[in-house]
This record gives sequence, structure tokens and C-alpha cells, in this order.
Amino acid sequence: MTSGFAGACARATLIYLQPGIMQRVDFKEAFGIIQAVDAKLAESLRAVWEQTAKARQANLCCYLAKYPYKHFVFKNGRALDPDGQPLRPDLLVAGQLPVGLILDNLLEVIDEVIRNEEVIEFPQSLLFKDNLIGLWELIDQQLKVEGHPSPNWTISSGSRSLKFIEFPTQKVQWDRLRTRYRQLSTYDKEVVRKLREIDLIRMIGEIDQKSKQWSTQILYFSSLWFDELEQQLADRARVVSATQLFSYLQSTSWSALARVRYNDDELTDALTEWGGDSNVARCKAAYLLLRHSLQVLTQRRPCFGPANGLSSLGPLDTFRNDLLQVARLKPTILGPMYLHAGQAGLLSLSQLVPSAFEENPDDNLEYIFKIISRARDAAARRDIWVPALQGLPALFSRLTFRVRSGRRRQKGRHGSVLTFRVKYSPSPSGSYEREDVPIESFYEPFFSPDSLPTSDSRFFRVALKLDLRGNAFLPQQVAPVRRPIYANEPT
Repeated sequence: MTSGFAGACARATLIYLQPGIMQRVDFKEAFGIIQAVDAKLAESLRAVWEQTAKARQANLCCYLAKYPYKHFVFKNGRALDPDGQPLRPDLLVAGQLPVGLILDNLLEVIDEVIRNEEVIEFPQSLLFKDNLIGLWELIDQQLKVEGHPSPNWTISSGSRSLKFIEFPTQKVQWDRLRTRYRQLSTYDKEVVRKLREIDLIRMIGEIDQKSKQWSTQILYFSSLWFDELEQQLADRARVVSATQLFSYLQSTSWSALARVRYNDDELTDALTEWGGDSNVARCKAAYLLLRHSLQVLTQRRPCFGPANGLSSLGPLDTFRNDLLQVARLKPTILGPMYLHAGQAGLLSLSQLVPSAFEENPDDNLEYIFKIISRARDAAARRDIWVPALQGLPALFSRLTFRVRSGRRRQKGRHGSVLTFRVKYSPSPSGSYEREDVPIESFYEPFFSPDSLPTSDSRFFRVALKLDLRGNAFLPQQVAPVRRPIYANEPT
């Protein structure tokens, strides 16, 4: 490496720390930034850059982008700059998406699910520091893949899916906020009930602006990098270094893809056709209960847990001090997390499928268990392998449920709250039984017995705990489907 190259790399730290939204960086300066995050990628890029014609080296530049909290990086497949405008065309690979390296904090990949008249954002996956974005589209272009899908990613800076353990749904709590933040409207129960945390943050201008001081930085690569890579791959004199870079990008893309690829059409069909329930919301809830639980327990989808000390998720201290404390609410914030051995996490069914639990949530949860049981029985009688239905005893041994029934079953502040486990029979033709557990058992290890969430917590209205403490969860091996599931086939 030349002394000039080394000197430019030494100055890269200054560029990395400079405030700014979007800044061009030549490769000599970008090298040090990349090396601090991913040394192998930096060296592979340098090898390609050094065998690029001098006249073209200046074009192999990067752009440093700083995305404020909750701003979209991609929205419905469209790449955006930190101001929310379309990203520079010269950063788009094949005219679609950019390739970028995450330098700090994290990005949240969002599932936008339609529920009646509202669209709910739910975390599909998390992209951490040193992860690359836009790789799948790049590999498709380099390999000249035909028939690849158009990208429709929605990805944000930080987590937009943060959940407050307590929300200002009561008038007295709302009025405390309004006393300090006069731009808030007067209390309207129906309006407040439908608000998401991200909506409340946006409504309070002072908090919204303060939250944007937190950011995620991405280093984008000019699309000319990949034009040059393609040329070098076709040049026998330069192919070795080019192949090393391409192989690294390809292996990295496959590693990321393993987390989000799945095909569970058989599960959808089994639950809707054989579950014996015409209620669309309950069938959807049964499907998402199984799919999300299995994906969380195998580290393919995030669940939620207390976001204590996880500053990479967003400006948590701002929300605790300037919002929750002002409303005199508990400062606990739940954030997305991957669940690993020895840990426990949480999911909220009532927030994922609100329409399934608007009335009689306990009864509807019971219907959902019956849908799952009937679908398993029908699949077994037809000798059809539906992977998610094969290991119900093992899966449900990792789950504990909490539902606010609306009926006072016992005395005390949590008298209307039921906490229980479900045990499915190992035999496909067998049923299931419920076993009550103490409420403290459900909330362990997240909350101590003297600081349990209130009974009216929105997140916990219908929720489940997923537990990977003890023996590791081993999903059923997938066997080929023996024949298709037909609509309207009698059970």
C-alpha cells in the first residue's frame, strides 16, 4: 500500500465522525472506514481498485449517508436518501437498489401487514453493523438471473416497532403529556387507542426532532464499482482478485438469505381448509402463531424483549425521559431481538392480528388452538406432511400464553388475566389441554413479582412467551409433501 493511500486512510476517521447527511468519499478515504467494520471486504475492494485503470479509479467512490431514527432507507422497494428523497441514480445497481455497508447501530426490515383498514409494521429481520444491503439484487445482476422478483423491501433506520410496556391510553396520562406538549390534541379515547408508538413520537414535535439526533450510518458504493467488477471478471489478467471479491459478496448474500427464506403454503392451506373455522381473522392468527413461533425459535425472525441498554435500536433515553416519565408511565420499552439458547422472548398476538381478539379474546384464542388441532388431525389422516404441524408438542412446550379475558376469574389486580400453557398430544388424533401457570411464571425472567406490567397493557392483551432456556429447540425435519391439499376437501 502506498504512503499516499495510507495517509488518506488515516484521515478517514475524521470523515466518519463529521456531521452530515450525504457525503461523497473517495476510496482512499473510504478504505479506512470499511476496514474498521469489515477488514476482509476492505482488502478485497482494494485489490480490485488497484488493478483498475488510473483514469477510472476516481469514479470508484463511495457515499456516506446518515439516516435519522425511523427514516426509511427503502420504502416499498424504492431506495431513499436520508431526507426521504429518491437516492442518487448513480448508486443504484441495475437501476434498482444500492449496495451499502452498515457502519453502526442497525436497520429494521419491516413486514407491512394489512389488518382491516390499518397497516401494521412488524419486524421481519434486523440488519446489524457490518451487514451489507442490496446484495441479492447485485448477485442477480452479476449472474444475469432471469425472472428474479422486483424488490419490495421496506427498511428503516433503527427500530420503528418499539413497544412501550405502558401507553398513555388513559385521559389522566394523556393530559400529563398535553400539559408539557401543547401541540397534542385533546384526549379522544378512540383515537388514542389506535395510536402506535411511532405515531405518538411523530405527534410530539419536540420528541420527534430530538429522536432524529440518533442515526444509522451507511456507506454506499457507486454503481461503477460493479461495472468495473464485471469487466475484471471477464479479463483473464485481472480475474483472480475480482473473483475473490465476487465470491465474498456471494457467500455473504447467501448467509443473509438463509434467515428470511421460507415457503409455508401447505401450512396456510391446512389451517384454512381443514381448520374447521370460517373466521378469516382466527385462521390468520393460527397461521401467524405457528409461523412466527417457529421462526423466532430458530433465529429466523425477531421477537421482543426489554430493550435495556440496547442503544442500537433507537433513542431510547429520549422516549423514557421525555415521554414515558412525563406521563408517569413505566419506563420499560420492548424492542426486537433475536432469540438464542438460554434466552426467552415475547410476541403479541393481539397487536399482530387485532381483529381476531377485539371481542372475547380468551374464547377466540381457544378457537385458534382448535383450528391447529383439527388441521393436524386432517393432515395426518391424509398422510400429508405439513412441517409446522408435525412437532406441536415440542413447539408448545416452549410457549406460555397470557390473555386478558375481561372476566374476573380471581381476586387481585391481575384477576382478569389468565396465564397458561398448552399441551398437545403426541398423537395426531389426540387433542390438547390447558394448564394454568402463575402470572409471575409468565413474566419471568423479564419482570420481578413486585413490578409486573398492568393488567391493561396493550402489548400483553393476548401475548406469548417463547423460551429457549434448557434444551435447545429442534424443529422437525422437513419431509416432501406427498400430495397437494385441495380446496373444500371434506374433513
